Amino acid sequence: MTASFASELFPIVEEAGIMSKGYVWIITDGLSTLLDPIEKNVSDSMHGILGLRQYVPHTKHLEEFKTRFNVSEINIYGLWAYDTIWALAKSVELVFSHVNSTQTGVGGLRVSELGPRLLEKLLSTRFVGLSGEFRLNRGQLQVEKFKIINVRRKKGEKVIGYWTEEKEIHIDSGENGDVANSSSIDELKDRIIWFGYYYAKVPTPKGWVIPVSSNKLRIGVPLLSSYLKGFLDINWDPKTLKVTNIKGFSYDVFVAALQKLPFDVPHEFFAFVNNSSQMNGTYNDLLYQIKLGVYLGDTTITANRTAYVDFTLPYSESGVWMIVKVKDEKTKNIWIFLKPLKWTLWLTIAVAFLSTEGEKVENHWSRFVLTIWVFEAFIVTQSYTASLASMLTVQRMQPSFVNVDELRMKDCYESRLRPYASQEEYHQALSKGSKNGGVEAMFHEIPYAKLFLAKYYSRYTTVGTTYKSDGFGFAFPLGSPLVPYMSRAILNVTEDHKKMQELELKYFSYQSKCQVYSSTSPANSHGLSAISFGGLFIIMGLTLVFFCLIFFVKSGYVRTCLLAML
Repeated sequence: MTASFASELFPIVEEAGIMSKGYVWIITDGLSTLLDPIEKNVSDSMHGILGLRQYVPHTKHLEEFKTRFNVSEINIYGLWAYDTIWALAKSVELVFSHVNSTQTGVGGLRVSELGPRLLEKLLSTRFVGLSGEFRLNRGQLQVEKFKIINVRRKKGEKVIGYWTEEKEIHIDSGENGDVANSSSIDELKDRIIWFGYYYAKVPTPKGWVIPVSSNKLRIGVPLLSSYLKGFLDINWDPKTLKVTNIKGFSYDVFVAALQKLPFDVPHEFFAFVNNSSQMNGTYNDLLYQIKLGVYLGDTTITANRTAYVDFTLPYSESGVWMIVKVKDEKTKNIWIFLKPLKWTLWLTIAVAFLSTEGEKVENHWSRFVLTIWVFEAFIVTQSYTASLASMLTVQRMQPSFVNVDELRMKDCYESRLRPYASQEEYHQALSKGSKNGGVEAMFHEIPYAKLFLAKYYSRYTTVGTTYKSDGFGFAFPLGSPLVPYMSRAILNVTEDHKKMQELELKYFSYQSKCQVYSSTSPANSHGLSAISFGGLFIIMGLTLVFFCLIFFVKSGYVRTCLLAML
């Protein structure tokens, strides 16, 4: 490639848009030398290019040469030409110094036999010239060190490091004896400015690893129901169907996976909707007629769908939960005040009180025994109070069913299964129960169940085991080379427990809400009723009646009343 052609190439390439963010151009020493010095109009279009060029040490001999010929800059080819002529002159001088003067007569001219000797001397010639050390190896000039240059707009080129034939990167040129090696571009002499940026603190382009289309990856996004907005929520341009705003758990996981890829994937999102702003068909329609590069959303991995698309590894927690209504099991037992202590402890306390009745404290030993007795009574009293308070005031929220078998025992057969389309419908059906036209339980995939519980965390709970399912995955066309890369990236994301916990709390925070509800919400605790102390009132009433009768009998009040009646 000639210098004139290269100077015309890069402005055209820049206009074509392939010298923008995400691209990396590296030019070899041949082209970078032809463009030395780089013209201003060319350097503007070459902004961000990396290149190699032979390193020329700054010597006194070189400066004198520039002064003698009145030039400020000369490229490496000019220096090589000068050094080559100088090497040839030295070789000729060495050869002819050993030749007999009689062999140079005009009459004796013939085919010279000095050619091989001249070539031998030239190949063995070594000296320090204008371009550095002159040394030929198999007829080729050896270059020991290259400059790593970064072309910058309006500033020309910037030397950011040095590369030697030992394939080592050096930060300094080594002219002063200081050589610092580096194995990372972050430790170069200066930061690299890449295409599309005009400052140094920019992300390093990843480049392409696999062949892809020059167009951006088109990603289809379904329109989910309103109660699934936490999973995926979009706004789009009605004319182009391009997504203008997108958020949700599925989107965050997809973006996190893209960042884990070893290459950049330019992409854009499109809404899978019709002219009425409704979902353009079913999920099967979306997958069976796949027209875009990938589909985002709550796409369940099933066996029949794998005949039309390739799925990544599931990115969501796979499985189905059973959700039932919770019931208040706060006890209504009127004898609850007896339950904190077992009958053996009640009997022990009664004996202790009866055995100490009427005794007087007469000495220090008696006081010591009394102290132990009071301490024991205090401990028992505090324990009794805490246990009774827990039984009376702590709301016992228990599921109305614990597994599917219990549902079957209540005549909940398949014929009574009902589909619902929103969280409100699920809530109303569960609240009514099967006897009032509703349902007793709801089965939903884990991400949907978490969204439901995040809203109705105080009324419903999950029970039973997690029923196996394949989970949600991103769908690609059959044979897409991106599938294995995305699957590995998703695995890296899901194994980052801290990242997944952040996403879970962001969109499915029902667990934390349940903890707050059960432990700190005073509005949800029920007050105590008369039933809670019914047994105590009965004992007190019977005792009062019994002793009143005894009093009346002993005082003769009953006999006086009977005589008065007669």
